[in-house]
Amino acid sequence: MPGSGKSTIVSALKARGLEALNLGDGVRTEAKRRNIEPTGDNLGKLMLELREKNGPGAIAELLTNQ
Repeated sequence: MPGSGKSTIVSALKARGLEALNLGDGVRTEAKRRNIEPTGDNLGKLMLELREKNGPGAIAELLTNQ
């Protein structure tokens, strides 16, 4: 959702000492683990595959394992 203000919110939360997690980082880490080139198309396909196989929380679960 480009332009929705995510970066603004993250910056404000970080300024207050809170940690921010990026779901895209989890998908990129998984792509690297699988030796998949991290193109937008490949990352999108991987994200859909993970959600289909492991449910809607699959990407968030990747971050809990890091």
